[in-house]
Amino acid sequence: MSHVGQQTNVMMLGWTQEYLRCLLAKEAADSLVTLVWDEFFRIYDALLRRFAAAQGLRGSDIDDCLQEVWMEIASRLVNFERPELRSGLRSWLYTLVRSKSCDLLKRKRGVPAAALNVERTLGNEPVANVPDPSDSIEREWKRALLETIMQEVR
Repeated sequence: MSHVGQQTNVMMLGWTQEYLRCLLAKEAADSLVTLVWDEFFRIYDALLRRFAAAQGLRGSDIDDCLQEVWMEIASRLVNFERPELRSGLRSWLYTLVRSKSCDLLKRKRGVPAAALNVERTLGNEPVANVPDPSDSIEREWKRALLETIMQEVR
């Protein structure tokens, strides 16, 4: 991504965080900040839906998952800071979707969530032999962004 693209994303993130700060403080947000939030939601909701579908969710399960994801985003994005030398916002969003979709699927199957939490606490959580998700996240992000732009051009 170009330096200008990164700067724009940082600006969008900052304004989005400001919108959420206002919302959480029950204050009126500036109209520009509100527009940026609307744009953030439009762009990232499409991406999050693709992430959820990639986790095997369909139809109303995607809606249920994303409702939980957006609630988490609304409460935690305010304090989000991109860590140096680590994946950024899209990776965090992917992790949220993966976690919430797993929780949803476990609830549907009746698997108690506590069982996995105990294993995680004990350090016995199985290690997945999968490639680094940040590569596929980056590809999916570019594809989703291009698709969103193409829909706007039409």
